Amino acid sequence: MEYLNLYDETGTLLNERGIRGEKNPHLVGIVIIFIENSNGEFLIQKTTPSRESIFATTGGHVDYGSNFDETVIKEVKEELGIDISNEEIVEANTYIRKRYIQKVYYLKKDIDIKDVVIQEDEVEYVKWLSREEIEELIKDNKFRESNIEGYRYVINNL
Repeated sequence: MEYLNLYDETGTLLNERGIRGEKNPHLVGIVIIFIENSNGEFLIQKTTPSRESIFATTGGHVDYGSNFDETVIKEVKEELGIDISNEEIVEANTYIRKRYIQKVYYLKKDIDIKDVVIQEDEVEYVKWLSREEIEELIKDNKFRESNIEGYRYVINNL
């Protein structure tokens, strides 16, 4: 069983915990991060069939007792095998939805794909994609819907 932090409708952390995969009485926290290289491409992953076989950016749920910044650093390490630090990341935006609060992060970093060690139960592969390629995936409904607004915010504001 995986326990998660719970937040109220304003995004304030509550002194309660929820359970992943169950309907919780309050919002759960989610992080996503867009990693852009010096060529203006984004590191995008193709998820495994158990995770919808869809293109998405790196992200995950905020575990109980953790915070958003810690979670984004942990998820990059778990899913990609890459170490990043608080000093490298920029918190881009926050979205409050019906069931979750999502913080969007941005990282400008050149990462060699051969240095990426994917989390095989979640990620099929990763590749650098141009904005045009990502827009094509969005148009074809092959990009995770909950990542689109954050992606558009990043490319238009950072």
